[in-house]
Amino acid sequence: MKAYALFLETLQDTLNLMLIDHHHQLVDTWQRTTHQNMLETILSDIENLLQKHHLNPTMIKKLYWVSHPGLYTGMRMGSLIVKAWSTNHRTKVYALDKLHLQATSDCISLVDAKSHQFYGQVYVHNQAQGPITVIDTTQLQAWQQTYPSLPVIQDTITTFEQFQRQRSAFSKIAIKHFHLPYYKPPC
Repeated sequence: MKAYALFLETLQDTLNLMLIDHHHQLVDTWQRTTHQNMLETILSDIENLLQKHHLNPTMIKKLYWVSHPGLYTGMRMGSLIVKAWSTNHRTKVYALDKLHLQATSDCISLVDAKSHQFYGQVYVHNQAQGPITVIDTTQLQAWQQTYPSLPVIQDTITTFEQFQRQRSAFSKIAIKHFHLPYYKPPC
């Protein structure tokens, strides 16, 4: 039986799925704007993607999950799906935060935290230069003055190319010690 991987990103208002074969080649993608009924539609979308390629859930041997930061509902739904899937199908789970995933080069990486605030982190040589921080536009300007050569990358929809460049940065997580990602609401 061939093994596949599933990439899952639910942090913003777009569901992003990628089905990847055992040679790390893209099989298919699925993107859709999500609404209030996120859990039911995400499960249905995953099922439809697998059925389209005549796969069953046990053929997914790895889940690549974008764990945080982002909208709380998206983080919660993603973590529930990952925990249930990995428990029911004995799937290995690999996680990476969104700020690191979209930082495929030196940059100031941002995710919208609403209310004119951002979750932010500076990356140089693929290394975070501090913890994930909630910042406002004034703090962002200060970062831009401190790191004038770094571009600002914000709220990108992950492409397969981005995933491939950052795949080695994903860390395997143990589901038995699993908990919801840390959520720091914007002030």
